[in-house]
Amino acid sequence: MGDFLYERETSIQMTTGPLVSIIMVNYNGRHDLEQSLPSLYAQSYTDFEVIVVDNGSSDDSISFLRTYYPGIQVIPTGKNLGFGAGNNVGIAVSKGDLVVFTNYDVVFDSEWLQKLVDAAQSDSTVGIVQPRIMLYGAIPPVETYLVFNYLGHVFSKSIEWEPLNARAACDIEVATGCCFLIKKSVLQRIGSFDENFHRFSTRFFYSSLEDNDLSWRTQLAGYRIVYEPESVIHHKYKQKPLAPLRYYYLECGRMYTMLKNYDWKTLLIIFPAVVVSEIMGLGYLLIKGPEFIREKIRAMAWLFTSIGQIKLARRNVLILRRTSDATILSRFRADTEIRHVNWLPSIRRSVETPINIFFRGWKLITLSLLKSLGNHSKSAGSS
Repeated sequence: MGDFLYERETSIQMTTGPLVSIIMVNYNGRHDLEQSLPSLYAQSYTDFEVIVVDNGSSDDSISFLRTYYPGIQVIPTGKNLGFGAGNNVGIAVSKGDLVVFTNYDVVFDSEWLQKLVDAAQSDSTVGIVQPRIMLYGAIPPVETYLVFNYLGHVFSKSIEWEPLNARAACDIEVATGCCFLIKKSVLQRIGSFDENFHRFSTRFFYSSLEDNDLSWRTQLAGYRIVYEPESVIHHKYKQKPLAPLRYYYLECGRMYTMLKNYDWKTLLIIFPAVVVSEIMGLGYLLIKGPEFIREKIRAMAWLFTSIGQIKLARRNVLILRRTSDATILSRFRADTEIRHVNWLPSIRRSVETPINIFFRGWKLITLSLLKSLGNHSKSAGSS
Protein backbone atom coordinates (compact mmCIF):
# COMPACT_ATOMS: atom_id res chain seq x y z
CA MET A 1 0.00 0.00 0.00
CA GLY A 2 2.74 2.45 0.89
CA ASP A 3 4.50 2.19 -2.48
CA PHE A 4 1.27 2.97 -4.32
CA LEU A 5 0.40 5.93 -2.14
CA TYR A 6 3.84 7.44 -2.35
CA GLU A 7 4.00 6.98 -6.13
CA ARG A 8 0.57 8.58 -6.59
CA GLU A 9 1.48 11.54 -4.44
CA THR A 10 4.81 12.34 -6.05
CA SER A 11 3.63 11.88 -9.65
CA ILE A 12 1.13 14.75 -9.51
CA GLN A 13 1.44 17.26 -12.35
CA MET A 14 0.70 20.73 -11.05
CA THR A 15 -1.97 22.78 -12.80
CA THR A 16 -1.98 26.53 -13.32
CA GLY A 17 -4.99 27.30 -11.14
CA PRO A 18 -4.88 28.92 -7.70
CA LEU A 19 -3.19 26.93 -4.97
CA VAL A 20 -5.69 25.30 -2.60
CA SER A 21 -4.73 24.54 0.99
CA ILE A 22 -6.67 21.48 2.19
CA ILE A 23 -6.78 21.31 5.98
CA MET A 24 -7.79 18.21 7.92
CA VAL A 25 -8.00 18.14 11.70
CA ASN A 26 -7.38 14.53 12.72
CA TYR A 27 -8.13 12.70 15.94
CA ASN A 28 -7.45 8.95 15.95
CA GLY A 29 -8.49 8.78 12.30
CA ARG A 30 -5.85 6.37 11.01
CA HIS A 31 -8.39 3.91 9.60
CA ASP A 32 -10.42 6.59 7.79
CA LEU A 33 -7.32 8.30 6.41
CA GLU A 34 -6.42 5.10 4.56
CA GLN A 35 -9.48 5.58 2.37
CA SER A 36 -9.78 9.36 2.39
CA LEU A 37 -6.28 10.28 1.22
CA PRO A 38 -6.12 8.09 -1.93
CA SER A 39 -9.36 9.71 -3.14
CA LEU A 40 -7.91 13.13 -2.34
CA TYR A 41 -4.80 12.46 -4.42
CA ALA A 42 -6.94 11.18 -7.31
CA GLN A 43 -8.34 14.66 -7.97
CA SER A 44 -8.44 16.07 -11.50
CA TYR A 45 -7.43 19.42 -10.00
CA THR A 46 -3.95 18.93 -8.62
CA ASP A 47 -2.69 22.33 -7.53
CA PHE A 48 -3.14 21.80 -3.81
CA GLU A 49 -1.28 21.24 -0.57
CA VAL A 50 -2.50 19.04 2.27
CA ILE A 51 -2.11 20.02 5.91
CA VAL A 52 -3.09 17.55 8.62
CA VAL A 53 -3.35 18.96 12.13
CA ASP A 54 -3.23 16.06 14.57
CA ASN A 55 -5.20 16.82 17.74
CA GLY A 56 -3.34 14.53 20.11
CA SER A 57 -4.17 11.18 18.49
CA SER A 58 -3.33 8.06 20.48
CA ASP A 59 -3.35 5.76 17.43
CA ASP A 60 -0.58 5.62 14.81
CA SER A 61 -2.01 8.38 12.59
CA ILE A 62 1.17 10.46 12.63
CA SER A 63 3.53 7.60 11.77
CA PHE A 64 1.14 6.44 9.02
CA LEU A 65 1.08 9.89 7.44
CA ARG A 66 4.83 10.42 7.65
CA THR A 67 5.55 6.97 6.23
CA TYR A 68 3.10 6.83 3.34
CA TYR A 69 2.44 10.52 2.65
CA PRO A 70 5.73 12.39 3.19
CA GLY A 71 4.44 15.30 1.09
CA ILE A 72 1.72 16.10 3.60
CA GLN A 73 2.52 18.74 6.19
CA VAL A 74 1.70 17.05 9.50
CA ILE A 75 1.38 19.28 12.56
CA PRO A 76 1.09 17.40 15.89
CA THR A 77 -0.49 19.62 18.54
CA GLY A 78 0.11 17.18 21.40
CA LYS A 79 -3.40 17.77 22.74
CA ASN A 80 -6.99 18.12 21.60
CA LEU A 81 -7.42 21.74 20.54
CA GLY A 82 -10.95 21.17 19.27
CA PHE A 83 -12.40 21.83 15.84
CA GLY A 84 -11.89 25.57 15.44
CA ALA A 85 -8.48 25.98 17.06
CA GLY A 86 -7.17 22.91 15.25
CA ASN A 87 -8.19 24.36 11.90
CA ASN A 88 -6.66 27.71 12.85
CA VAL A 89 -3.29 25.98 13.28
CA GLY A 90 -3.62 24.82 9.68
CA ILE A 91 -4.67 28.26 8.45
CA ALA A 92 -1.55 29.81 9.99
CA VAL A 93 0.79 27.71 7.82
CA SER A 94 -1.37 27.53 4.68
CA LYS A 95 -0.04 29.02 1.44
CA GLY A 96 -3.11 28.79 -0.80
CA ASP A 97 -5.38 31.55 -2.06
CA LEU A 98 -8.24 29.12 -1.40
CA VAL A 99 -8.66 27.07 1.78
CA VAL A 100 -10.66 23.87 2.19
CA PHE A 101 -11.66 22.54 5.60
CA THR A 102 -12.63 18.89 5.52
CA ASN A 103 -13.17 15.99 7.87
CA TYR A 104 -10.85 13.01 7.65
CA ASP A 105 -13.74 10.51 7.36
CA VAL A 106 -14.62 11.67 3.85
CA VAL A 107 -14.17 10.08 0.41
CA PHE A 108 -13.90 12.54 -2.49
CA ASP A 109 -15.18 12.21 -6.05
CA SER A 110 -12.45 12.95 -8.60
CA GLU A 111 -14.01 16.26 -9.75
CA TRP A 112 -14.78 17.45 -6.22
CA LEU A 113 -12.00 20.03 -5.95
CA GLN A 114 -12.21 21.27 -9.55
CA LYS A 115 -15.91 22.04 -9.13
CA LEU A 116 -15.30 23.83 -5.83
CA VAL A 117 -12.60 26.01 -7.38
CA ASP A 118 -14.75 26.78 -10.42
CA ALA A 119 -17.64 27.89 -8.21
CA ALA A 120 -15.37 30.02 -6.02
CA GLN A 121 -13.93 31.80 -9.05
CA SER A 122 -17.29 32.31 -10.74
CA ASP A 123 -18.13 35.52 -8.86
CA SER A 124 -16.26 37.92 -6.58
CA THR A 125 -19.19 37.88 -4.13
CA VAL A 126 -18.79 34.15 -3.45
CA GLY A 127 -17.05 33.66 -0.12
CA ILE A 128 -17.73 30.00 0.72
CA VAL A 129 -18.57 27.00 -1.45
CA GLN A 130 -20.28 23.94 0.01
CA PRO A 131 -20.10 20.61 -1.89
CA ARG A 132 -22.84 18.02 -2.12
CA ILE A 133 -22.42 15.71 0.89
CA MET A 134 -23.60 12.13 0.42
CA LEU A 135 -23.87 9.56 3.19
CA TYR A 136 -21.11 7.04 2.60
CA GLY A 137 -22.43 3.64 1.52
CA ALA A 138 -26.12 4.57 1.85
CA ILE A 139 -28.54 2.55 -0.31
CA PRO A 140 -30.44 4.23 -1.82
CA PRO A 141 -28.01 7.18 -1.91
CA VAL A 142 -28.82 9.91 0.60
CA GLU A 143 -27.65 13.52 0.66
CA THR A 144 -27.21 15.41 3.94
CA TYR A 145 -27.14 19.14 4.61
CA LEU A 146 -27.65 21.68 7.39
CA VAL A 147 -30.42 24.19 7.93
CA PHE A 148 -30.17 27.08 10.37
CA ASN A 149 -33.08 28.94 11.92
CA TYR A 150 -33.13 32.52 13.14
CA LEU A 151 -33.15 31.42 16.79
CA GLY A 152 -29.75 29.80 16.40
CA HIS A 153 -30.85 26.17 16.09
CA VAL A 154 -29.12 24.03 13.49
CA PHE A 155 -30.63 20.84 12.07
CA SER A 156 -29.09 18.12 9.96
CA LYS A 157 -31.42 17.11 7.14
CA SER A 158 -31.29 14.35 4.55
CA ILE A 159 -32.93 13.67 1.19
CA GLU A 160 -32.74 10.82 -1.25
CA TRP A 161 -30.22 11.44 -3.98
CA GLU A 162 -31.32 13.25 -7.15
CA PRO A 163 -29.48 13.32 -10.49
CA LEU A 164 -26.94 16.13 -10.63
CA ASN A 165 -28.97 18.05 -13.19
CA ALA A 166 -32.03 17.97 -10.92
CA ARG A 167 -30.49 20.36 -8.39
CA ALA A 168 -28.91 23.65 -9.34
CA ALA A 169 -26.23 25.61 -7.56
CA CYS A 170 -27.81 28.03 -5.11
CA ASP A 171 -27.12 30.25 -2.12
CA ILE A 172 -27.47 28.60 1.31
CA GLU A 173 -27.58 30.01 4.84
CA VAL A 174 -24.81 28.00 6.46
CA ALA A 175 -21.92 25.72 5.49
CA THR A 176 -21.15 22.56 7.40
CA GLY A 177 -17.71 22.02 8.87
CA CYS A 178 -17.68 18.57 7.32
CA CYS A 179 -16.29 20.14 4.15
CA PHE A 180 -16.27 23.58 2.54
CA LEU A 181 -14.02 25.94 0.62
CA ILE A 182 -13.41 29.55 1.64
CA LYS A 183 -11.32 32.22 -0.03
CA LYS A 184 -8.21 33.19 1.91
CA SER A 185 -9.07 36.86 1.31
CA VAL A 186 -12.39 36.31 3.10
CA LEU A 187 -10.63 34.73 6.09
CA GLN A 188 -8.27 37.69 6.23
CA ARG A 189 -11.30 39.99 6.24
CA ILE A 190 -13.50 38.22 8.81
CA GLY A 191 -10.92 36.34 10.89
CA SER A 192 -10.52 32.61 11.35
CA PHE A 193 -12.54 30.25 13.56
CA ASP A 194 -13.54 31.78 16.90
CA GLU A 195 -11.60 29.87 19.55
CA ASN A 196 -13.93 31.07 22.29
CA PHE A 197 -16.14 28.11 21.38
CA HIS A 198 -13.49 25.75 22.70
CA ARG A 199 -13.68 27.36 26.15
CA PHE A 200 -16.98 25.60 26.78
CA SER A 201 -16.21 22.44 24.78
CA THR A 202 -12.69 21.59 25.92
CA ARG A 203 -13.39 17.86 26.06
CA PHE A 204 -15.14 17.66 22.71
CA PHE A 205 -13.43 17.26 19.35
CA TYR A 206 -16.22 18.16 16.97
CA SER A 207 -17.64 21.56 16.10
CA SER A 208 -19.82 23.35 18.64
CA LEU A 209 -21.19 25.67 15.92
CA GLU A 210 -17.88 27.31 14.95
CA ASP A 211 -18.75 26.54 11.33
CA ASN A 212 -22.12 28.29 11.68
CA ASP A 213 -20.46 31.31 13.26
CA LEU A 214 -17.92 31.53 10.43
CA SER A 215 -20.75 31.26 7.89
CA TRP A 216 -22.66 34.05 9.64
CA ARG A 217 -19.63 36.36 9.70
CA THR A 218 -18.95 35.64 6.04
CA GLN A 219 -22.43 36.88 5.15
CA LEU A 220 -22.21 39.88 7.48
CA ALA A 221 -19.09 40.92 5.58
CA GLY A 222 -21.05 40.89 2.33
CA TYR A 223 -20.10 37.52 0.86
CA ARG A 224 -22.30 34.65 -0.30
CA ILE A 225 -22.32 30.96 0.64
CA VAL A 226 -22.93 28.80 -2.41
CA TYR A 227 -23.97 25.16 -2.70
CA GLU A 228 -22.30 23.40 -5.65
CA PRO A 229 -24.05 20.07 -6.37
CA GLU A 230 -21.50 18.93 -8.96
CA SER A 231 -18.80 18.82 -6.28
CA VAL A 232 -19.46 15.56 -4.44
CA ILE A 233 -18.07 13.93 -1.31
CA HIS A 234 -19.14 10.88 0.68
CA HIS A 235 -19.18 11.30 4.46
CA LYS A 236 -19.01 8.42 6.94
CA TYR A 237 -21.47 10.15 9.22
CA LYS A 238 -23.39 8.24 11.87
CA GLN A 239 -26.20 9.84 13.82
CA LYS A 240 -25.66 9.41 17.55
CA PRO A 241 -28.07 9.98 20.44
CA LEU A 242 -27.80 13.44 21.97
CA ALA A 243 -25.73 13.14 25.13
CA PRO A 244 -26.18 15.66 27.98
CA LEU A 245 -22.64 17.04 27.58
CA ARG A 246 -23.12 17.50 23.84
CA TYR A 247 -26.37 19.35 24.57
CA TYR A 248 -24.46 21.72 26.85
CA TYR A 249 -21.90 22.48 24.12
CA LEU A 250 -24.61 23.12 21.54
CA GLU A 251 -26.61 25.40 23.85
CA CYS A 252 -23.54 27.46 24.74
CA GLY A 253 -22.60 27.68 21.07
CA ARG A 254 -26.11 28.64 20.01
CA MET A 255 -26.48 31.44 22.56
CA TYR A 256 -22.97 32.74 21.97
CA THR A 257 -23.41 32.79 18.19
CA MET A 258 -26.68 34.73 18.39
CA LEU A 259 -25.51 37.24 20.98
CA LYS A 260 -22.29 37.79 19.10
CA ASN A 261 -23.64 38.29 15.58
CA TYR A 262 -27.08 39.90 15.86
CA ASP A 263 -27.44 43.65 16.32
CA TRP A 264 -28.93 44.58 19.70
CA LYS A 265 -32.12 45.87 18.02
CA THR A 266 -32.62 42.48 16.38
CA LEU A 267 -32.11 40.70 19.69
CA LEU A 268 -34.80 42.86 21.30
CA ILE A 269 -37.27 42.24 18.48
CA ILE A 270 -36.83 38.46 18.40
CA PHE A 271 -36.93 38.19 22.21
CA PRO A 272 -40.58 37.00 22.33
CA ALA A 273 -39.70 34.20 19.90
CA VAL A 274 -36.69 33.34 22.05
CA VAL A 275 -38.98 33.10 25.11
CA VAL A 276 -41.33 30.73 23.27
CA SER A 277 -38.34 28.68 22.13
CA GLU A 278 -37.05 28.44 25.70
CA ILE A 279 -40.47 27.38 27.03
CA MET A 280 -40.58 24.72 24.33
CA GLY A 281 -37.07 23.73 25.33
CA LEU A 282 -38.13 23.41 28.97
CA GLY A 283 -40.74 20.85 27.99
CA TYR A 284 -38.08 19.00 26.03
CA LEU A 285 -35.77 18.99 29.06
CA LEU A 286 -38.50 17.62 31.32
CA ILE A 287 -38.90 14.72 28.90
CA LYS A 288 -35.14 14.12 28.60
CA GLY A 289 -34.55 14.10 32.36
CA PRO A 290 -32.49 15.73 35.14
CA GLU A 291 -29.10 15.36 33.43
CA PHE A 292 -30.23 17.59 30.56
CA ILE A 293 -31.81 20.09 32.97
CA ARG A 294 -28.49 20.32 34.80
CA GLU A 295 -26.62 20.99 31.55
CA LYS A 296 -29.10 23.70 30.56
CA ILE A 297 -28.56 25.43 33.91
CA ARG A 298 -24.82 25.12 33.41
CA ALA A 299 -25.10 26.66 29.93
CA MET A 300 -27.09 29.61 31.31
CA ALA A 301 -24.49 30.06 34.04
CA TRP A 302 -21.75 30.13 31.40
CA LEU A 303 -23.71 32.79 29.52
CA PHE A 304 -23.99 35.13 32.50
CA THR A 305 -20.33 34.73 33.42
CA SER A 306 -19.18 35.46 29.86
CA ILE A 307 -20.73 38.89 29.26
CA GLY A 308 -17.35 40.57 28.84
CA GLN A 309 -16.21 37.94 26.36
CA ILE A 310 -19.43 38.38 24.36
CA LYS A 311 -19.09 42.18 24.31
CA LEU A 312 -15.58 41.90 22.87
CA ALA A 313 -16.76 39.46 20.22
CA ARG A 314 -19.61 41.83 19.29
CA ARG A 315 -17.17 44.71 18.79
CA ASN A 316 -15.12 42.58 16.42
CA VAL A 317 -18.23 41.69 14.42
CA LEU A 318 -19.31 45.33 14.24
CA ILE A 319 -16.08 46.21 12.43
CA LEU A 320 -16.76 43.80 9.55
CA ARG A 321 -20.53 44.31 9.24
CA ARG A 322 -21.56 45.20 5.66
CA THR A 323 -24.89 43.36 5.47
CA SER A 324 -28.00 44.22 7.46
CA ASP A 325 -29.61 41.84 9.91
CA ALA A 326 -32.79 42.02 7.83
CA THR A 327 -30.92 40.54 4.87
CA ILE A 328 -29.20 37.88 6.99
CA LEU A 329 -32.32 36.90 8.90
CA SER A 330 -34.36 36.61 5.70
CA ARG A 331 -32.04 33.75 4.67
CA PHE A 332 -32.45 31.84 7.92
CA ARG A 333 -35.27 29.34 8.37
CA ALA A 334 -38.15 29.95 10.76
CA ASP A 335 -39.21 26.40 11.58
CA THR A 336 -37.86 24.36 14.43
CA GLU A 337 -37.93 20.59 14.96
CA ILE A 338 -38.33 18.34 17.98
CA ARG A 339 -35.59 15.75 17.89
CA HIS A 340 -34.13 13.00 20.07
CA VAL A 341 -37.57 12.24 21.53
CA ASN A 342 -39.34 8.95 20.80
CA TRP A 343 -42.68 10.36 19.69
CA LEU A 344 -44.98 9.13 16.95
CA PRO A 345 -44.71 11.34 13.83
CA SER A 346 -48.33 12.44 14.22
CA ILE A 347 -47.72 13.63 17.79
CA ARG A 348 -44.52 15.39 16.75
CA ARG A 349 -46.30 17.24 13.94
CA SER A 350 -49.20 18.25 16.20
CA VAL A 351 -46.73 19.92 18.58
CA GLU A 352 -44.43 21.43 15.94
CA THR A 353 -47.11 22.89 13.67
CA PRO A 354 -48.59 25.61 15.95
CA ILE A 355 -45.15 26.52 17.27
CA ASN A 356 -43.76 26.93 13.77
CA ILE A 357 -46.74 29.03 12.70
CA PHE A 358 -45.80 31.42 15.50
CA PHE A 359 -42.09 31.38 14.59
CA ARG A 360 -42.87 32.10 10.92
CA GLY A 361 -45.17 34.93 11.86
CA TRP A 362 -42.66 36.46 14.25
CA LYS A 363 -39.97 36.26 11.60
CA LEU A 364 -42.17 38.31 9.26
CA ILE A 365 -42.81 40.84 12.04
CA THR A 366 -39.09 41.02 12.78
CA LEU A 367 -38.18 41.60 9.14
CA SER A 368 -40.83 44.30 8.82
CA LEU A 369 -39.61 46.12 11.93
CA LEU A 370 -35.95 45.85 10.94
CA LYS A 371 -36.64 47.26 7.49
CA SER A 372 -38.71 50.06 9.01
CA LEU A 373 -35.94 50.91 11.48
CA GLY A 374 -33.39 50.78 8.68
CA ASN A 375 -35.38 53.19 6.53
CA HIS A 376 -35.92 55.47 9.51
CA SER A 377 -32.17 55.55 10.19
CA LYS A 378 -31.46 56.45 6.56
CA SER A 379 -34.05 59.24 6.64
CA ALA A 380 -32.64 60.62 9.89
CA GLY A 381 -29.12 60.47 8.51
CA SER A 382 -30.04 62.40 5.36
CA SER A 383 -32.02 65.13 7.16
